[in-house]
Amino acid sequence: MASFLRLETSDLGLKPDHLLTFSFSLPEPQYNTAQQLAFYDQLLERMRALPGVQSAAGVWPLPLGANNATVSFNYRRASGRAA
Repeated sequence: MASFLRLETSDLGLKPDHLLTFSFSLPEPQYNTAQQLAFYDQLLERMRALPGVQSAAGVWPLPLGANNATVSFNYRRASGRAA
C-alpha cells in the first residue's frame, strides 16, 4: 500500500491535468494496414492543428493504463561464452 501511495506523489514526467487520452480501433475487415496507417497519420495531423494543442501522439499500450501488454524474449547463449 505504501508503494501505491508513493506512486501517487511521484513525478510522472507529464502533467496529467493537461492530458487527454482516448481509445478506439478501426475494424480490420474494412481497413487494410495501409489505410489504417493513413487514417492515424491524418488524425494526428488534424489533432496537432487544433487550437491550444501543444503536441499529439499515438501509443499502445497507454503508459500507466490498464492494458495488459506482454513482451517475451528468447535468448541463446553463445557457445564458449558466459551468460
